[in-house]
Amino acid sequence: MDTNINDVQGRYTSETIRYDDANLATIIAELESAKTLISTTIPANIKTMENSESLWEGKSKEQYLGLKELINKYQADFATSVSELKSAVDGLETLLASISESNVIKEIDSA
Repeated sequence: MDTNINDVQGRYTSETIRYDDANLATIIAELESAKTLISTTIPANIKTMENSESLWEGKSKEQYLGLKELINKYQADFATSVSELKSAVDGLETLLASISESNVIKEIDSA
């Protein structure tokens, strides 16, 4: 195995790199659905739990409240993560769509 980073002979088989963005629209739609579910389903489940909140007492109530707090934090963190991922995929879609319109600033020397 040749570990010389400058030895690129035989590593490239095409002058043009093509990116396949056929699945991006599906991924974006699925991420949007996930965001909706996270912001509706988890809070609805918490509301259902809260309807029985008065039944808890003592140490079990403390544990229940800790669990409820954990689920609320999980929902918020998960929603943030999915939103950030969707933002990144949206940016990728924009980037891939604009490649054909880009101008070459400098050709790579000795490529």
